Amino acid sequence: MDTEGRYVVDSNGSDVWGYADETFDTREQAIENAPLVLSLCPGETFYSGRLQWFAPPAPDADDHLERVAERAVEVAGDAADDYPVVTHAEGERLQTLLNDAWAKWLDEVKPTRLMVIVDIQTHTVPSEEELKAAYEALNPPAPDRDLILIDITGYVREVLTQPLPTAEQPAAHPNEKVCPECECRFIPTDPRDEWCQKCGLSEFLSSQGD
Repeated sequence: MDTEGRYVVDSNGSDVWGYADETFDTREQAIENAPLVLSLCPGETFYSGRLQWFAPPAPDADDHLERVAERAVEVAGDAADDYPVVTHAEGERLQTLLNDAWAKWLDEVKPTRLMVIVDIQTHTVPSEEELKAAYEALNPPAPDRDLILIDITGYVREVLTQPLPTAEQPAAHPNEKVCPECECRFIPTDPRDEWCQKCGLSEFLSSQGD
């Protein structure tokens, strides 16, 4: 699998990283797994970076002309002080030729590819208190809930402590009604009922007596 574009972590930030063993799709995944992958403790520093194939640059025209001038002075002395005389356009033309020749050479020779790490950033493993504060900032706890921190990777679980409904505070029901006679709460067996069973029966018997 081509690892270019994937992310890696390291504890020392040196030029040689152990990226072959652990690579991640995103920087966030790399940072989240760094404490486990690198065996880090809270407060320790680590680095994240992106893998990229090294693109060898073409020879620089100005550098080459400068070396030519230095070599000319070594050979001819003061007579070569102004050598070589090159206009800006001629220098640009030389750079274009070098670029084309370099690209052709790379395509024909196909030298060994080199993977490098770019876009390096520095991070610190947060403490348990920092993790809990960050979690609570993003997820404010609901009333009567406790938060328990599991470990430094930031995983948190919620323990529900909601009290059960009491007689004074019965659980709500979508069909619940209040009897107009005794003001009790009831769930009608027929949605058309407006009275509780007790008051409804009394009303029925009263109408029969009339």
